[in-house]
Amino acid sequence: MKKLITFLHENGTYAVAISTLAVGFCIQYVLIAHFLPAFLDHAGGLKNPDQLLSYSAAYLEELYGMLGVEGRAFYAQMLSVDFGYATISGVGYSLLLAALSKQRKWFILLPLMTTLFDVAENTLQLILMRQYPMLSPTGVTVASVLTSAKMITGMVVLLLIMYWVGANVVRWARSVWG
Repeated sequence: MKKLITFLHENGTYAVAISTLAVGFCIQYVLIAHFLPAFLDHAGGLKNPDQLLSYSAAYLEELYGMLGVEGRAFYAQMLSVDFGYATISGVGYSLLLAALSKQRKWFILLPLMTTLFDVAENTLQLILMRQYPMLSPTGVTVASVLTSAKMITGMVVLLLIMYWVGANVVRWARSVWG
């Protein structure tokens, strides 16, 4: 873990972080502009589990039923793109936190934790879709908990980024206006 923190700290420059995040934002655009509208069409308006804080087995049963075979295949394709988005964005946000904080601290790993939660949840979604219509209640619960953990750590990361941006603006203002 120390090696990863050191790597992120040493490579955590604004140029590298913003370049990495730009790639992530391009993938996110594809997810939002291409995949999400088609997913919602297949799902009859039911939301993607990624858009919910938590969900139940009944919700997934309804969703997978509405998607049908073609929609579930499309959702699997969408999740494969989301794996790339989650990974690239997690690295980008870790690099950004390292650049903003200029510290070799554990919290620069939080975006990577968010990535791990997202990747694990996506993997479980793929497994659950293969099991459909016989969904594992434990699998659904774990997937829902992972989604909640992803959202909560994502909010913490956003707050950390806002804190460090604010701290850097204050530090800059003090240096300018003494």
